Amino acid sequence: MQGIAWTGTSRLASQLVSWGSFLVVARILSPGDIGVTAAAASVVGFVALLAEFGLGSAIVAKVELKPDELSQLAGIAVGTAAFAWLVIALMGWPAAQALRISELTRVLPLLGLTVALSTVLAIPSAVMRRNMAFRGLSKLEMGRSVIAAVASLGLALAGFRFWAPLLADLLSNIFLTAALFRATGLKLRKPQWSGIADAIQFSREVLISRAAWYAYSNADFIVVSRQLGKAALGDYSMAWTMINLPSEKVATLLFAVTPSILARVRDDLVEFRRYVLLLFESLGMVLMPTAAGIGLVAADAVSVVLGQKWENSTNLIQALALFAVVKSLSPMTSQILISRGKADVARRQSLWGLAILPPAFIAASHWGALAVALVWSTVYPFLVLYQVHQAAQEIELSLSTILRRLSPVILSTLGMAGAVLSVQTLLESGGVHAGLRLAVCAAVGGSVYLSLLWVLARDRLRVAYAFIRARG
Repeated sequence: MQGIAWTGTSRLASQLVSWGSFLVVARILSPGDIGVTAAAASVVGFVALLAEFGLGSAIVAKVELKPDELSQLAGIAVGTAAFAWLVIALMGWPAAQALRISELTRVLPLLGLTVALSTVLAIPSAVMRRNMAFRGLSKLEMGRSVIAAVASLGLALAGFRFWAPLLADLLSNIFLTAALFRATGLKLRKPQWSGIADAIQFSREVLISRAAWYAYSNADFIVVSRQLGKAALGDYSMAWTMINLPSEKVATLLFAVTPSILARVRDDLVEFRRYVLLLFESLGMVLMPTAAGIGLVAADAVSVVLGQKWENSTNLIQALALFAVVKSLSPMTSQILISRGKADVARRQSLWGLAILPPAFIAASHWGALAVALVWSTVYPFLVLYQVHQAAQEIELSLSTILRRLSPVILSTLGMAGAVLSVQTLLESGGVHAGLRLAVCAAVGGSVYLSLLWVLARDRLRVAYAFIRARG
């Protein structure tokens, strides 16, 4: 709870700045500019995963690693970071030709530097999480977010177009890398392979799992760019960001803390299950109604927050809404498996996703970006249920037990959706302004959801409130 409190407080402050900056920058830049940054990110992200090699997860999960062994892993990270930058720089021209976005030739060498720094800073960041130094890590990450937000806004206003967010990320990563190494006192050592062989093997399994996950998670961006162009990619990318941003931020908050806890109770199955059920329920309570709510008010939210030039994103947000609701369950599966030392099972799950989703995106692209988005909401839920079932079996839980725990959340979210749709219909028939409709629907939806949740899960909410208040 202390780790979540520190992480949450600092990230809330930084997210208020970065989210506000993002919305302003989105109004300044064009869909084409956003499309360039989205295409560049989809290209380098895979290389970034390979470069990190899953070392951060190994450091957190393998609590028995000694300081000298951690320094050896940091030395490996520097080598893989340099190689990653070289690969990304050389990918500029081929990527520009493949995606038909000429700006990538100039963008990728710069973005490669950001990736290289991210690879290196992942090691001291994992060391701080492993040591549960959440207070210090949260402050440093907050500083990075503020630097990125301010730099991105300033550069966008100065006319740097798509360069603005890219340069801002580079500057913020320089700051965070220097600060983390100073905070941890971590040294760089030449690796002695025999002493870290187990950690490297574990990292390899995590790497394959993440690489497969990244490939299928970004295949839709590549398909849209290739088949439909960078303007369509800009609309699709904005829709993806709007519907997924809350889940990404909440998951990032929780999973900055929980891997360290789960790794320490991995041999106590009763305690492990207690944490898992609590996390499933907590994520569902926050993320399911949020994702559903964004989908319900998408038209008014796009009009009021982003402006009319992004109206093509509305249908895409709505098409992705069910996916975002179901996605609230998926982060826990890999956490369970990796914390229990079952990285090989997580690898197999990700490979199934890689086998199923990209071909579906390619087939759907013949009917446009909306059809690609619908693949997520029609195919992905079955994949998630399979993943949750496998992870639950590992800790002797059943899928039905998890779904029963989530039933109050699911029913409350459905009730909220019905109330919002009714209010929307009434306000639209009365010609109420989009901004007022958005505010009223948000207030009604939130009130109905919380009221239903209080009726259906009153005891658990009281326990949670008493727990938090006691540690005030």
